Formats: sequence, structure tokens, C-alpha cells
Amino acid sequence: PARSATPWSMSDAAMPAEKKHADSSSASVVQSLNDTIMDVWFSFRTGSRASDQCLYFMNNGASDDSPEGTLTPRDALPEQTPGTVRVVVISDTHGRHASIGRLPDCDMMVHCGDILMSSRLWSSPGKMDKYRAFNSWLGGPACAHIPHRVVIGGNHDAELEAIGAEAASDLLSNGTYLANAATTIEVGEGQGRKRVRVFGSPSSHGTSGNRGFQSPLVSEAAKDAIAAMHAADQSAGREKPDAEVLVTHARSPRIREAYGDVVLAAHLWGHAHDAYGVKSGMSGSVEVCASIMDRRYRPVNAPIVIDIALD
Repeated sequence: PARSATPWSMSDAAMPAEKKHADSSSASVVQSLNDTIMDVWFSFRTGSRASDQCLYFMNNGASDDSPEGTLTPRDALPEQTPGTVRVVVISDTHGRHASIGRLPDCDMMVHCGDILMSSRLWSSPGKMDKYRAFNSWLGGPACAHIPHRVVIGGNHDAELEAIGAEAASDLLSNGTYLANAATTIEVGEGQGRKRVRVFGSPSSHGTSGNRGFQSPLVSEAAKDAIAAMHAADQSAGREKPDAEVLVTHARSPRIREAYGDVVLAAHLWGHAHDAYGVKSGMSGSVEVCASIMDRRYRPVNAPIVIDIALD
């Protein structure tokens, strides 16, 4: 005979939803525990840095392809010369941005990617929390005094690729997020006002398990965007900027080639932890690898400060 409906049958029907909620809550607890363990482990593994120094370089237009720059206390930097743009460059902070301290006064700060330690070892909610914490840092005492703050992604930042440039810009709202795109900043006053155009691409390459933005399509899109940018300048008869700056996650010579005869004032990148430093490169442009991490993922490298002559 058919079983009659009872309050118990109603309770049975509700059980799957209740079980689903319980399973979801258990998964969240496990994710949170895993994220906490990862935080503690990597904090212990990487340590922190307490130095108040930076690596300072003034571009003199030389081209000797040799490492340069002087380690200088941040409160003892030379006074900025009129007709220059001062840029603070950091990269590969891998979740340790808070250990850097207050960045020096400048016209623009550039972060060349790898905001996170890993795109694989933390939960999705945990990783998004870390991006929000990084955004708070961008808008907090360490950076808020800097009028222009430019950020790109790196291969450890796969979530930024997954959510797309518009959502990533919203997530990192205290900076200007660039993904194969450009922004122009103005420095100076009155007739001495200068325009600096910054193109940023998260492109990189390598064998890491963190593979964000490493498709060859990313670098090809960057080259196409640079070519289109210069073609639009020419067709519209726009005045050229006073300086062009290229920001990539890895060094990316092929993207640089897209500039053709256009002289770059600076090429800024990270990714290669063992290539940290600054030098005068091709045609007198400044070349900077600004990873704060060494090869063992210790945040021992100082922020790099460069003064670029615009006259």
C-alpha cells in the first residue's frame, strides 16, 4: 500500500538541502584552515625585511649595459631634478607587500606583477581576500601619497586573467590596472608639464606551475596593442608623449620590439628573481628588474627608484 504523507516525509524531503548546506560549511572550514596553514608556513619561509633603503638610479642617457644604482636610505634620496619623472618600481611581492614599508615620495609607483605567492595553494575565496588586502595597501599609508599607482598581473596572479581586465580593475581600484593597455600621466606644472605614457602587459614565460598570462596569445596581443596605439597617434595627428615606459611581468624582448623606432625611456619588469637591478640599456633607456624576492623567495631586495629625464 502507498505510504501516507506525514511530517516525517516532509522532513526527509528537506534533508538534501540541509546536508548540502552542512557539506558547504564543512568545505569552507577546511578551506579556511588550509589558507591559515599556508599563510603561517609562507610567512615563516619568506620572513620579512626591515631595511629602509632603496636602490636609486638617475638616467644619464648612457648605454653601457652595466649594473648601476646606489643603495640609499629612503629619507636621504637626492632632491628630484626639474624636468624629470621619479618612479618607484617593485615587483614579485608574493603576498609580502606589507613588509616593504612606506614607499618614497615619487610621481608614479609601478608594481610589475606577482601579487600573490601562488595561484594554486590557497582557496579561491582566500586568494580574493589577498587581492583585497593588496588593494587596501595600495590605498593605505605605504602608497597613498603617490599620485599615480600602476599595477599589472604576473604568472602567480591567474585569477586576474580569469576574471578579466574590467573586474580586475574594480578589484584593484586603488591603482591603475593595465592588461595590454596604456595610461598617460602628467607631471610638472604650467609650461613645464610633461606627459608620460605607460603600457603594461602581464605577459611572461617559464616552467612554473603558476601559469597565469603565459599563453603566447598574451604577448601577441600586447604587440598588436602597441602597434595599434602608435598607429592611432599617427592617424589622429596626436602629439607624442614626452616619454614612453613599457611595463611587463617578464623581460619580454619581443614585446619591446613592437616599439620599432620609438625610443623607450624605461622598460620595467620582474619575474626573474636573480636578475634584480637597474642599468642603462639600449639607446640610453633605463632597464629595471624590480623583484623584491631573491631566488629563495626572501623579500631582501629594496624598491628601485629611478629619475628619468624628460627634456
